[in-house]
Amino acid sequence: MSESPYAPPQTDDTRRAVIVTDASAFQMPHKCVVCGTDVSALFSYTQDHLPLVGPGVGLVRTTQVAIPYCAEHRDAFQTRFRKLRIAQGAVYLVLLICAFTIFFEPARVSFGWGPTPGPVSGVFGGVLFLFLVITIFCIKPFLYDVFVKRSGNRLRITSRSNVFLRNVIEANQTITQ
Repeated sequence: MSESPYAPPQTDDTRRAVIVTDASAFQMPHKCVVCGTDVSALFSYTQDHLPLVGPGVGLVRTTQVAIPYCAEHRDAFQTRFRKLRIAQGAVYLVLLICAFTIFFEPARVSFGWGPTPGPVSGVFGGVLFLFLVITIFCIKPFLYDVFVKRSGNRLRITSRSNVFLRNVIEANQTITQ
């Protein structure tokens, strides 16, 4: 018997996040976050969060995390971030060169651009800066397989892998919500 086209779609009742109520008692499962295979060691790195931004001041918040990855998925994770760092480094270098030529008149004159910067320089620099903002705030968060946010003695663990979240719950049954 087929379902009616007017019936509501079947929803996915799996979790996307787990709350750990006691971070000091938390035990990370030793199963790869992507494929679920057993791993002997955790991969440690510093995870960035959205910065706190105030008038003229920005503070980058970070969390040191240790996540279970098998060798294949650890290498894929590192490659994603290496490519992002290379792209960002290239744009920082071009921005530095642009800023040097915009603010240093002898450099502009030696290139034959005139004594004052034109609007194209400002637009070009603005586009490069926008690229950096997009990579930091929009692209980078999607490169993480697991996102851990600590608030006091609580952890919020978000992951695209429902298998990993079930492993976290199974390893920490008394302290997860």
